[in-house]
Amino acid sequence: MPIIQAVNSGPLAGGETWANVFHFDANTQTPEELQDVIDRLFVFEQAIKTQQTDSCVLQRQVARYVGTDGKPLAGEGLEVVRDLPGSGGSAALPNEVALVISWRTGVPGRTGRGRTYLPGWPEAKSDAQVGEGTAARPVTGTVQAVRNAALDLVDPAGLFPPSLSVLSRTNLVNRIVLSGYVNNEWDTQRRRGNKLSHTRSGF
Repeated sequence: MPIIQAVNSGPLAGGETWANVFHFDANTQTPEELQDVIDRLFVFEQAIKTQQTDSCVLQRQVARYVGTDGKPLAGEGLEVVRDLPGSGGSAALPNEVALVISWRTGVPGRTGRGRTYLPGWPEAKSDAQVGEGTAARPVTGTVQAVRNAALDLVDPAGLFPPSLSVLSRTNLVNRIVLSGYVNNEWDTQRRRGNKLSHTRSGF
């Protein structure tokens, strides 16, 4: 089956940028499929941007089919320029602070799961500190908004391709996402600071 790689990207506060990469299990390898993926990810971003700071902007969307080497095919694809800022507030948390969507395919281990890090959050979307030396949590409404946006992307039965998937960089096997979760805690790729116990909002 053809595979589509799609990237949403744009600027953050302080002149930094963000980018999220997604993969989809495709069907017919047509321009219409690429447009469908672009449209779905735009709806996803619209939901996320209701929570994010106005300095986090969706500026560019690109969708391309993937070759046998797992890399996007050069010269074949669709690019859309956007201007969709967040509307959740201005005073921002550090750019390193992110909410993370974890995608699951039913296959254990790293080859069967994926993650999407979402930066660009207002201070107002973070609860007050819970005890000295511990990290604050994202507010419940923000976690639920991200969870709902992620759920809307998932097509576990593959009935409406292109279907969101996880492409293993180890063996280039592409698997449809079946479920996932959003933790009710902030994260960074460096994973610094004390951790709190957490719950998961499944989908």
